[in-house]
Amino acid sequence: MMKFGNKVVVLGAGGWLGREVIARLSEQKYQVTAVVKRASRNRELALYPNVKVRDVGGWTLEALTPYLQEQDTVINLLTDQSIANEACSDDALRELQAGLVLAAEEQAIARWIQLSLLGAGEQAETPWAQLCAILDDMVLASRTMLVTIMRPGLLIGQGDDTTTLYNAQLQRAKLLMLPHADREVQPLWVRDFARALAAAVKQPKSYGKTWELAGDEVMTIEDLASWVAQFQGVESPTLLPMCQLNTKFMLLLGPLAPFQVTTPYQNKRLANPQITKQDFATLTGFKPRQIEAVLSDYISQMKARQRFDFWRRNAGRANPPSA
Repeated sequence: MMKFGNKVVVLGAGGWLGREVIARLSEQKYQVTAVVKRASRNRELALYPNVKVRDVGGWTLEALTPYLQEQDTVINLLTDQSIANEACSDDALRELQAGLVLAAEEQAIARWIQLSLLGAGEQAETPWAQLCAILDDMVLASRTMLVTIMRPGLLIGQGDDTTTLYNAQLQRAKLLMLPHADREVQPLWVRDFARALAAAVKQPKSYGKTWELAGDEVMTIEDLASWVAQFQGVESPTLLPMCQLNTKFMLLLGPLAPFQVTTPYQNKRLANPQITKQDFATLTGFKPRQIEAVLSDYISQMKARQRFDFWRRNAGRANPPSA
């Protein structure tokens, strides 16, 4: 079995997901180089033990290649576009990925973990899913590195681009417009995903594999919004499905839009299937946190009795599809 050291470089560490990944790697005593677009926007990452923050200014091969030197593992999070001013554009990703894989092989890097998308595939209907599949194939073709592709479903947690937006809108009104209202999802706590990723670095059963990581509970986006409303204590909210034409118009308006319940990154992720037959606990060795517990951390205004009644009402909710 191949052995390698504890030096890890995280590309695209300044996104919402990157911060959780950095925290989990630091807990595991890795020596982490967090590569971000602007260090001034990511000073808090340097507060974690054994973490150095490096500023590249822009996502170019010339800027990134020096940070691959003397590393054991690359964690590529450049497909995380949750924070727009830290994101790498779609147009740049393909050429950048090809160059980074070659550079990593030249540096004799042993391990590569790639952030992808649940639903990615060459036959996928959306350009984003097709692009993610191409990026995955580029690194899977490496003959020298141990590669794992991580394809998360809908990640939730404080500051996300889903439940946090629903919560903010419901604080203003009982009306919530929902893009992709009927999309089935298996929400997964972002910290559970980051924990699984950090643990996989030296986990042989993940080598050469594509892991689809999602929560245990199947629901629609409308169901999830309803849960947010109930945990916030909003009675009888009006949840209205929103067509893609209206969604694109609202995104085009940006900050001028009357309300925000999605982002460009969330919208293109949810355009793809968000259900998997892979079992999270079988892959990772631990059970994901239940959605009730996640939402209660940062949304809930329910009293204890109300929470009990809510959980009892939802005890018979749908289970994930069997493998």
